[in-house]
Amino acid sequence: MDLPTMIPTQNNHRVVRFSGDTPPRDFERLEELAADGMAAARAALALMPALPTHLFNGLHSGLEALVPHIERRRLLNDRARLALEICL
Repeated sequence: MDLPTMIPTQNNHRVVRFSGDTPPRDFERLEELAADGMAAARAALALMPALPTHLFNGLHSGLEALVPHIERRRLLNDRARLALEICL
């Protein structure tokens, strides 16, 4: 069976379906979000020595509690949350 090379424009219709890229939900991106959070925490720790002394001294005790959690990459537990609250 040969297909026609020209399709008449009378008596026909077209259906167009747009399926844009929908961004993934946060639950689906949980691993990526956690990795971004860890990278931000490490970057913040690296910048801490550049703070003025009066600011650094105020944060030092909170950082002492937070550093082990960042090094172990474990920020989603109660101890890490408590250390984060101390820093804040």
